[in-house]
Amino acid sequence: MGKFKLYPESKADRIFFWGIFVTYVLAVLYLQWTAPLWRMSFPRNFYAFLLLVFMAGALWVLTFVARVTPSQSVEDYTATLADIENISKKLSSLAEFLTRERKRVEESEATLNRLKNEKTELEPVVSAQRETVNAILTAHAKATASRAWKERALAFLIGVITSLLATLLYELFRSPVK
Repeated sequence: MGKFKLYPESKADRIFFWGIFVTYVLAVLYLQWTAPLWRMSFPRNFYAFLLLVFMAGALWVLTFVARVTPSQSVEDYTATLADIENISKKLSSLAEFLTRERKRVEESEATLNRLKNEKTELEPVVSAQRETVNAILTAHAKATASRAWKERALAFLIGVITSLLATLLYELFRSPVK
């Protein structure tokens, strides 16, 4: 809250201040003039007294309560305007960012739609090719399985022949024991 000043700053407040002040002074002078007659005309002087109290209250309200003082100085307004301008720039950059992101999302959606279309187009070809590939793999597995048994049998025979040959060589080169 700003400091209160005794004298109002605006022209309308000054006129109102002086009007109340003059009325107050006149009411005081009237009461001073009619003070000896108080006993005789109580209601009239009582109303004048109430008017005096009202005027004093109005003067006090005008001077101290109803005063509208600017709560911000010029620097505060300048700072506020600078903040508003800064916020405006940030909102502009945010709008640009949202525009770029919206374009990026649209591009991603277009790519996704294109890939879905390609999938739909290639699915029949892939399923037909899958059957062919499965048939080839099955034939290869059968050929590999039969080849494996042949290789095992050949390895066993080579092992038996090698053992017989080793035994024969051992018997030939063994020195006779006497």
